[in-house]
Amino acid sequence: MIEVRLAEEHVNKMLASEAIVTQMAVGSLLSKDAGKEFKKLIKRLTDGSE
Repeated sequence: MIEVRLAEEHVNKMLASEAIVTQMAVGSLLSKDAGKEFKKLIKRLTDGSE
């Protein structure tokens, strides 16, 4: 049962991360500053730097 709970937590965290990235992507269409922050987030997620 512990494994199931850990798997659920992992999936939930992945879904939350996807929602945040999607929200930031939409925001980047509406604001230049949001676009800059979105680029920073993607860079951090893909190679760990800013």
